[in-house]
Amino acid sequence: MNQQYTIRLATQADALAVNNLSDQTGLSDGSENHAKLEPMNDLHTWIVAEDNSSQIVGAAYFGLETHSDRVWNLYFLAVLPNTQGAGIGSGLVAWAEANLKNRGQAVAKLLVIETSSVESFAPTRAFYQKQGYLEEARVREYYGAGDDKVIFWKLLHP
Repeated sequence: MNQQYTIRLATQADALAVNNLSDQTGLSDGSENHAKLEPMNDLHTWIVAEDNSSQIVGAAYFGLETHSDRVWNLYFLAVLPNTQGAGIGSGLVAWAEANLKNRGQAVAKLLVIETSSVESFAPTRAFYQKQGYLEEARVREYYGAGDDKVIFWKLLHP
């Protein structure tokens, strides 16, 4: 695949673009604000994908689940609708996985991803399965009536 985007660590200067991305993908109802991106450190990481014109076309956020045994969570993943299907989401997930694997088995054991069970999220669930994630659990009615939380997981250090 001809990669026409670059993935890098996000900076505070990317916050507005991440907010816009969240709004454009429908992942936010406008009440969520990433204007103060979580501080980058060993436990929380924002990454962005930018195209050749330096426009942010995707973003992801992953962090350590507190009180867990080396479990990390991919809390946020979004790609601009007009660039979906170009491998950007897969690239962001692969970057996060590689980053965690490089931190070593003592730091990262597995990565979990949580999403919705509603029909409009069927492509999202299929995407995670294509990335090698397995559905582990459902929490019924989590997001509302008829909208379960679906939890996927992938072992990083088999």
